[in-house]
Formats: sequence, structure tokens, C-alpha cells
Amino acid sequence: MVNWSKIDTTKLDPDFYAKAQGVLNACLAHGCEYQPYLGFRSWDDQNALYQRYLAGGPRASPPGHSLHEQGLAVDCERIVNGVGSWAVEDYSMLEAQAQVFGCDTGWSYGDHDHLSIDGH
Repeated sequence: MVNWSKIDTTKLDPDFYAKAQGVLNACLAHGCEYQPYLGFRSWDDQNALYQRYLAGGPRASPPGHSLHEQGLAVDCERIVNGVGSWAVEDYSMLEAQAQVFGCDTGWSYGDHDHLSIDGH
């Protein structure tokens, strides 16, 4: 079973949440466990992340331009042997299953852990 305990799923768009559940459950059925760790973000939260990005931190969209602010995206950590992995190759199953369920990932722009509604 996918562990959603790190995020407030009530703040996710219900249609996206259903698709994301399908993606992550399919990944698990193929032996790849992913745990969502970031979901909805407020404008202030997004702005703080964007300011960190401008200062040299990890990629983040400007406030008002992130699907996280609309409840249409989650970031997922790949769990390997009970430990989080950020190796790019550990995210290929997420990319494959996202396409099956009408979702998208940040694969094309290097944000491998990002899962969102298709077309964004």
C-alpha cells in the first residue's frame, strides 16, 4: 500500500488524486515503491522555494506558476530497501506508469520525482 502520510491529500484535486493513486499503486505492483512527500503548496510556500532556487537551490517555479498550488501535483520519493533514493534511474517506472494513467512527470526537465496532471 502506498504511504500518503507525509501530505494532506484533502488539498489535492480529487481527479488528480485518483490518477496519482493509480500511478503509484501500479508502480508498487511492478515492485517500485514511491512515497509522496510534497503535495499542495500555498503561494507563500511556493515563494519560499522559489527564493531558495534563485539563491542556488533546487529547481522551483515562481509562485503562481506551480501545479502544487492548485493541488495538481505531488513529489514522490523512490523507496529502495526501506530507504529513499534520488537516483535518476529509480524514477523510470514512475514515468512509464504516469503515461498509462494520464499523468505527467518532470522527467523531460530533470524533475524526476514530480508527478502532475497530464499536459503540465
